[in-house]
Amino acid sequence: MQILIGWRKDCKILLYKNLNIKARIIDDTRRFYSPISDNFIQELMSGKIPIEKPYLPQLGENIYYGKIEPINKENYELASLCTGRTKCKGCNSKIKMYQDNLEDIFGFVNIKDNEVVGGAEFFPSIKVPYNIPKAKDIAFITCVYSSDEYFDYKTKPLEELEKYLSKKYTKVIVISDEKGVFPNGDLDFFKRNGYIDEKVIFEDAYCKLHLLWKKLVK
Repeated sequence: MQILIGWRKDCKILLYKNLNIKARIIDDTRRFYSPISDNFIQELMSGKIPIEKPYLPQLGENIYYGKIEPINKENYELASLCTGRTKCKGCNSKIKMYQDNLEDIFGFVNIKDNEVVGGAEFFPSIKVPYNIPKAKDIAFITCVYSSDEYFDYKTKPLEELEKYLSKKYTKVIVISDEKGVFPNGDLDFFKRNGYIDEKVIFEDAYCKLHLLWKKLVK
């Protein structure tokens, strides 16, 4: 099977056999987590399998107390800034996804000098496609971001999110990497914030994912 990945100005070159773009699985055996780049494709086309190293940044534990604001349809593009993008092409689809589930607030962001430096977002567990515990009173944290080697920008928006969720949910769950920050993490961050480590749900050379939970108190 061949899949057209993209185009270049000089030629139509980005074709590769057995490459699943959505899951980034090569030859039905190797899963890749990083975004696909030109160098990635060039290595594949030369017959090499790219080496992917886990992203393990230094994470500061000093909590940054910035301005905490809710994420909603009016300001959702602010949250996309933490992905390094100035415009979020998929924002409208995500906004519709939340509104279809009668959610007006998607999460909270931490703002420093008029810039988003951290945030936390959620989705109702019963609407999540993953094999996780699901119930009407359980919320699933989709992502927390970001931190650097000096400050923890995630704790305050997470605390505000938990406070908001406690009005409707009794429990919150999250999937976290043990050492890295994909898809969330690290594990110690959630433990410091009162989360219980339930079990390991997935492990490979790139990440070791844990399912954690926390009871919400009104």
